[in-house]
Amino acid sequence: MDRGYLDFGRLYTFHQSAACFILRAKSNWRYQRLYSHPVDKSNGIQCDQTVRLVGHAVAKRYPDKLRRIKFTTPDTGKQLVFLTNNVTLPARTIAQLYRRRWQVELFFKMCPFGTSIRLDSGILRNDEKRSRNDGKIVSFLGPDD
Repeated sequence: MDRGYLDFGRLYTFHQSAACFILRAKSNWRYQRLYSHPVDKSNGIQCDQTVRLVGHAVAKRYPDKLRRIKFTTPDTGKQLVFLTNNVTLPARTIAQLYRRRWQVELFFKMCPFGTSIRLDSGILRNDEKRSRNDGKIVSFLGPDD
């Protein structure tokens, strides 16, 4: 979703269907910090917090808790603030996923699930294709930086 327009009601629908999202927070968004998680600042993570959106309309559209992660890029020193509904992945992984979001999008454009993947052994069935593509995604993203 574009930062210029954001529909928190739509994000809450994603959240209820067990889909995860990561987005950059705008500077004028208001939230209340509920809890601060311990972080290792040496890897660029400045804070990892559990927050709730503040404001009648916004809180009504997304009433659940969110995770706020502040990350400083090692190359430019720019501070980025992310909001996500994923509470299980480490904060560093969330930052890496956001950083590589264009690579993930290009991968899915390059390798659509609806097409057959031809290998030396022939054409894969749908379940084999899905498992093969999952493996490609993991190897495409590569090891941690």
